Amino acid sequence: MGDSTSKTISVPKGPLGRKATVLVVDDEELVRYVTQELLTCLGYDSVAASNGEEAVEKIRAGLRPDLVLLDIVMPGMGGIEAFRSIRTLVPSIPVLLSSGFTDPQAAAALLNEGLNGIISKPYRMESLSARIREVLG
Repeated sequence: MGDSTSKTISVPKGPLGRKATVLVVDDEELVRYVTQELLTCLGYDSVAASNGEEAVEKIRAGLRPDLVLLDIVMPGMGGIEAFRSIRTLVPSIPVLLSSGFTDPQAAAALLNEGLNGIISKPYRMESLSARIREVLG
């Protein structure tokens, strides 16, 4: 019989020791679904919004996720405008922008505005986990 080993993964906790919650904002339903499934597998709770307006409204209504994972390109309020609105409402919420492409100059400007990072799509479980851990500590 082979020797079996198991890995223990520790998930960053939110306030009061609960699982951390990630607000997933993407206009593509399949991307939201897959991202939420990945987050569940990684041990996180998640809430979804289909666009920037919906994400900002959830924050305005009192939602306080431990992290916002925000698509850059969406119809209506895009990720950059949503990021700035979220920063105005609750400056302490960490935000990761996600995109299939990134303009280095725009990224640098947003990082100077307090953006916590950028993650490229499509996500791999390992890279998503690593980026979230970097931001949440």
